[in-house]
Amino acid sequence: MTTVGSGQTLVISGGQSSGGITVLTSGLLDIRSGGTASGTTLSGGTEYVSGLDSAALVLSGGTEHIFSGGTAIGDVLSGSSFRTLIPGARHLTRRSRAQRKPCSVS
Repeated sequence: MTTVGSGQTLVISGGQSSGGITVLTSGLLDIRSGGTASGTTLSGGTEYVSGLDSAALVLSGGTEHIFSGGTAIGDVLSGSSFRTLIPGARHLTRRSRAQRKPCSVS
């Protein structure tokens, strides 16, 4: 199990996969195109998804940004967590009580 702490960044590049990552407040997980993460927990941290993210748990204070070409499947958002969807992003969320902030790109 990997923990991404405050001020740290973990990059999952194309062709790489990882599971069970915990991202703490002010930490960043960057899933690049072709990269895969599963079972991630965002506990106040931030996740950039340009690849595939499955079964993430986004807790209060966590933020998930899904970019064009990125896919999030089975993620659970709770409390005051946030998700930003860039046009072209794909997502299937099991339960969402979070605030969604759709964005447009010019």
